[in-house]
Amino acid sequence: MKTLTRDPCHPVFCSADRVMEFSAKEAAVLESINAKVGAAESVDEIVRQVFESTTEIFPCDRIGLAFLEDDGRHLVTKVVHAAYEPVLLGADYAADIGDGSLRAILDEGKPRIINDLENHLNEHPRSESTRLLLREGIRSNLTCPLVVNGRHVGVMFRSSRQTHAYTPRHVSLHMAIVERLSQAVEKAYRIEQLADAKRSYGEVLSFVSHELKNALTAILGDVWCLRHDQDRELTAGQAASVRRLQAKVDYLVGLSREYLDLGKLHDDDLAVQVSHVDFAVEVIEPAIGMYRTQLEQKRMRLELVPGPSGSAVPCDADLLRIAMNNLISNAIKYGREGGAIRIRWEQADDTFRVYVFNEGPGFPPEQRPRLFRRFSRVQTPELRRQPGTGIGLYNTWRIVRLHQGKIAADSLPGRWAEFCMEIPLAGSARLGLIRTDHGPCGTMPEASRDTGPASAGCRDTEAGDASISQSRRVVTSERDERAAADGRVKVLCIDDDAEISSAITARLRRHGLDVLRAFSGMQGYWMALESRPDVVVTDLSMPDGEGNYIIGRLKSHPLTERTPIIVLAGQTNPAVKRHILGLGVDAYLTKPMDWTQLVNALRRHIDLPEREPQLAGWAT
Repeated sequence: MKTLTRDPCHPVFCSADRVMEFSAKEAAVLESINAKVGAAESVDEIVRQVFESTTEIFPCDRIGLAFLEDDGRHLVTKVVHAAYEPVLLGADYAADIGDGSLRAILDEGKPRIINDLENHLNEHPRSESTRLLLREGIRSNLTCPLVVNGRHVGVMFRSSRQTHAYTPRHVSLHMAIVERLSQAVEKAYRIEQLADAKRSYGEVLSFVSHELKNALTAILGDVWCLRHDQDRELTAGQAASVRRLQAKVDYLVGLSREYLDLGKLHDDDLAVQVSHVDFAVEVIEPAIGMYRTQLEQKRMRLELVPGPSGSAVPCDADLLRIAMNNLISNAIKYGREGGAIRIRWEQADDTFRVYVFNEGPGFPPEQRPRLFRRFSRVQTPELRRQPGTGIGLYNTWRIVRLHQGKIAADSLPGRWAEFCMEIPLAGSARLGLIRTDHGPCGTMPEASRDTGPASAGCRDTEAGDASISQSRRVVTSERDERAAADGRVKVLCIDDDAEISSAITARLRRHGLDVLRAFSGMQGYWMALESRPDVVVTDLSMPDGEGNYIIGRLKSHPLTERTPIIVLAGQTNPAVKRHILGLGVDAYLTKPMDWTQLVNALRRHIDLPEREPQLAGWAT
């Protein structure tokens, strides 16, 4: 071991070879660190355990870890524990390695001691890290390389408020500790990096999705206005252009939903929020409502085969709605124009099954394994012509697996395809994330196979009137009186996006409604108190705060406590939706929504015509 000099102006580099034997006390401390580090679950916990365990054998007022950035030029402090406050050189501090002593530590793997930081700063006046340590009262510093599988990944440092605090023995002890925890530290660090990346991905996805949803919602409104412009009739060519525009927007809407669902389903914090729900009313009916327009455009016949009424299924209704949406969307996309889509459900052997059948090209049996793979699609010339990503069915499979259920598919090529979801009824759906390491089941249960179109027992409905339960319209006598007094029903629209607000206003005014507009939460609140609207339609994200605050104020004020509130939100998080519904709102719609969803939600509270006028140039 190289003998340390007392030259205070220069750092001392020590050989990494250790020849010292440790005392019984030191050996016991090292052994205890092994056990504590093994039980620690984070880098912060590892460093804290080392700090607390070694105070008896080390002069140490401060300890920390810094990791080498991918560029190889910077060390970034990950965690610091100190016996004092404030810590000025803390987490996220980035030091440029340059060609100085930090570079030597990493390149040569040699520990470094600086036993007088004041004199070191005199020699290196541009060292910002030394300046910060001195302001904390630190006078000595010992830094050792962190080596994993022969690769230098960072450094671990100890600091003391005493000058000349560290000796060769301390170097040996420090190196022994670093060796014991190097792999555990790097593993924990990589796990945290992955978690940080996923969090960042979620934040970016949330921001982008909010902006994308707002844009798509506004475009959908403009397309609707083009289709229903009563001032002039579209030519055949213009109507065809609008149809193409509608088709592309519908594709983008579906694509955005699939990617958002994919991100949500891969969240490690996702848990299945199980409750007993009426599957037909809470899952199937809302899913059908989302695709009314697409069914009309393809002139498809929707057939329902109801199972037992009031079937209570233990499931997460929000997640199962996503799965049901995907199956119906898939049936519309790949079903033939003018063909039938059949949805039926049954309960048998402690299992709830729901089937989605469509007339169309189907798929060859050998292609069945591709159906539920992520980013995989059935490879036939006819199906490849349809745009798609291979995400929707994968998301559906994952949701079913989260419920410990099964999903299967069957087909008669050239005639039909049918998908079946099975959800266990008794005690098998549980909270928490179920790992899905194995492939999905690929064949339909024999009892559920069907060889032709809809059976005689099905109920045929018009695509535009496919509700399973009849919603009741609630209009208070006071509201009826006000509507009769001024001849029109008032709707207050609160949204900071002017384009979305304009689209909603144009749509609702065609129904003869008096639409008031507010562009911030508080403006909407005061307008609601002054104008006493029959219904409030509001966004959640506002420039002056979250919409749930305004909703709470409206529901707690005697003038507006009974006013129906419909939320149009970019948030698809089930927890957010449950929270907002818990505030007493009457409907929660996610952008970009099918405009018929908004109309149907309004019909529960006010009188609206059944259908808007169609232009002659628009083919339905």
